[in-house]
Amino acid sequence: MATGQGTRGSICLAHGLGSHGDTFKTLASDLALRDYTVYSLDLRGHGRSQGKRGYIHRWSEFREDLRQLVQIAKEPELPCFIFGHSLGATITLDYALHYPQTLQGIILSALPISKINLSPVKMALGQALSSLWPTFTLDTGLDIAASSRDPNEVAQRYADPLRHRYGRARMASEFHQTITQLQRHSLDLQVPVLFLHGTADRIVPAQGSRQFFEAITFPDKQYQEYPGAYHDLHADLDYPKMLTDLNHWLDQHLQPQYSWKTSQITVDT
Repeated sequence: MATGQGTRGSICLAHGLGSHGDTFKTLASDLALRDYTVYSLDLRGHGRSQGKRGYIHRWSEFREDLRQLVQIAKEPELPCFIFGHSLGATITLDYALHYPQTLQGIILSALPISKINLSPVKMALGQALSSLWPTFTLDTGLDIAASSRDPNEVAQRYADPLRHRYGRARMASEFHQTITQLQRHSLDLQVPVLFLHGTADRIVPAQGSRQFFEAITFPDKQYQEYPGAYHDLHADLDYPKMLTDLNHWLDQHLQPQYSWKTSQITVDT
């Protein structure tokens, strides 16, 4: 899905586990109003895309799906960014480590990079069965009510027929291996990055995101926390503030040749 006919650049949106690209409609519309062309996709096994719900053969499939989206989105001489949320943030970070030359910057919303509030028993079971029964299905048990403090947004998520709560054994093992690799390669990141995280995120605690941010040595990095905010910042009560911060960061990174910034951590009060 593409939104807008932007002259400032393009932004690709990557959604979270069990979600789909349409959940970014408000964000996509607001960015299009600022003259960006916005692209979103339904990851394989999600939304309207084909594949078993919550299943991949290998992690590289996600990376290559995102690479194809970036290839569609990129315009000559215009910057291209990726906004990744939750699982989409992990895919975005992995993509940026493999293809940094294709991007002007990345935005990582609620990055799951260490501890996540999924049952450790289910995660261990998924990893154990990955080779023997890769399509073994687990209910992720993710609390939809923890996605947003806006009751209307929560109600929409409960009623959304395109959402699912499935995770397969192979997905569990591939995700775990990818997280381990990303933690080992924090020093290799070579693109500007903006971290966004809610302090009351019960699905992906902010501590892991902050720790990974601090391990990055690339000078152009920024970390933004929102006190009391839940998991889906693009649909939470702090969305207007998050959008303002995002637009400010994008404005600073539109030119291909920018001066390096020192890292900064900001916590709104």
